[in-house]
Amino acid sequence: MAIIRCKDHPPKGRTRTYEAAVEPVGHPESALVCGSKHCKASGLIWLEVHEATDYAESRRIFDAFSGSAIKMRAR
Repeated sequence: MAIIRCKDHPPKGRTRTYEAAVEPVGHPESALVCGSKHCKASGLIWLEVHEATDYAESRRIFDAFSGSAIKMRAR
């Protein structure tokens, strides 16, 4: 599952491994904000290995939580 973090606060994958960071549509003026506790910087979409493969194959919509609670579109 993708996660939103800025370039200065990459995710620390305790249970997941993130391979790539991609820009959301409208970056850096998008509505996505870093999920790090006190950061308000524009967020990037950090992708797991299988999501990075999807991105490379031109798939651009990713789930942020199980069950599609949040979905985001990459550029």
